[in-house]
Amino acid sequence: MGEGYKIRCLSEGAGIDEIIENYLAFGKAISDGFVSQCDLTFFDMLRGKTLEYGDADQYQLTLKDKSKFPYLRKWWVGLNPSSCAEIRKLSFEDLGFLIRGKVLAEKLFGSSGGSVGEVIWLFRDLVNRRPDREWLDELTEWIIDNTNNHDYYPFGQIRTHGARNYSEFIARETMHKENSAKIQEKEREQFRVSRLHKEAYAEFKSNSISFRNSGKREQYLEWFNALTLVEQLKVIAESKYTANFFPNSTARRSNDSVLDKLSYGHKKAIALRMIGRQKGPWGQFKKRLYKDLGEEWNRLDCD
Repeated sequence: MGEGYKIRCLSEGAGIDEIIENYLAFGKAISDGFVSQCDLTFFDMLRGKTLEYGDADQYQLTLKDKSKFPYLRKWWVGLNPSSCAEIRKLSFEDLGFLIRGKVLAEKLFGSSGGSVGEVIWLFRDLVNRRPDREWLDELTEWIIDNTNNHDYYPFGQIRTHGARNYSEFIARETMHKENSAKIQEKEREQFRVSRLHKEAYAEFKSNSISFRNSGKREQYLEWFNALTLVEQLKVIAESKYTANFFPNSTARRSNDSVLDKLSYGHKKAIALRMIGRQKGPWGQFKKRLYKDLGEEWNRLDCD
């Protein structure tokens, strides 16, 4: 089996080279099929100080008296971003072995690091090297199948869109971002339109107050009241005033049959002159008008 796999018991002050060698050895043993998803028998054999096994027969050895070996965790020492320079010296294939070793070691020892788990930045470093996509997809599927950190491994985020490999994740994440961008753009546009409508309504309101104070409203309403009800509503829609500037009688008399005679554009224009809370007859009219416009109507979608 060549040089075999060497996994050593490390002290807390172990060098990064020793740590990486341990993970590489474990990852290669996994890749070669000597370690299954949770092969605790293999870990029983790690309860010594230095282990050098070179072939499959040696890996199948069983330690009968487990009590002679202390509970070993010292071979599994954490990596950290400061070791990036050493990690970058590895080929992308060896980095893949390192990741496999790290994933399964975390699972067997019951620790992962959650959203800051080491596999996340190791995987990102691997992706940045642009390895063969089919190879990367296979590794990604293996990580997903074997990790105990399902929320964050290997992509580093909870939102994975159900992706089973890297290619699926990229495609679905791209689609998600495109959809999010469209939603954000729509929200910005709606905010812009809403601001314009509020500014227009403020102008309608200011015009209404000025005209009331001018003393000319009574004469204007004499002309207005001489119109038919449908004509009155069209005047409101095309005026520079709020709807409640006009007589309450127009609101009371404008039932559903009257609204049916108006165009959608006129109804929409009247609605935009009724922004905010409306009281009395105009409040009741607003309810009828909104019902007539339908649930799909939204003043923010109107120019």
